[in-house]
Amino acid sequence: WENCEQSEIFALTDDVEKILFPFEKLNKTGRIEAIKRVEELTLIKKYTQETKPIHLVPVAAQNDNSDDEEQQRLMEQDIDEL
Repeated sequence: WENCEQSEIFALTDDVEKILFPFEKLNKTGRIEAIKRVEELTLIKKYTQETKPIHLVPVAAQNDNSDDEEQQRLMEQDIDEL
């Protein structure tokens, strides 16, 4: 899946794809209802994970300003957060 605004490529889990592609077929009203129902499921302990789920996992990233000291600091900060 490619985020057209940022041109970053992400890998989707099979479960996310199974939700995302039918979701794309919904109109605005259907999307609002689908979001509401998924949010309701997250309120029920039986259906939630104890660990933080990974929604989108970056496959590749690029920084055209990697020579800049501030950008290098930010990249190191990103790596530390992983």
